[in-house]
Amino acid sequence: MKIYFDDPEYDGQFLRTLDYGPLGAQIAEAWAIAADIKAGDAESWYNAWSSYADLLYDLAVKSEVAENRVYDSTIILGRCMSVHGG
Repeated sequence: MKIYFDDPEYDGQFLRTLDYGPLGAQIAEAWAIAADIKAGDAESWYNAWSSYADLLYDLAVKSEVAENRVYDSTIILGRCMSVHGG
């Protein structure tokens, strides 16, 4: 059953990312990232997930500076793990 990508390998990895749920990428985030991936293009897969992980990391650092510890730890430990693992 196709979730998003025609390529079964990409689709399987995308499903794996969605499965992380609360520990990883939220569904809307994953769908937005997937829209930036060109089918069958490993470099675009890597760039899309890495760019988003970098954005989240920057938000976490800013949050830490503002001493919002709960928010920054959620971003760093949860979403970035999923995004880089996706």
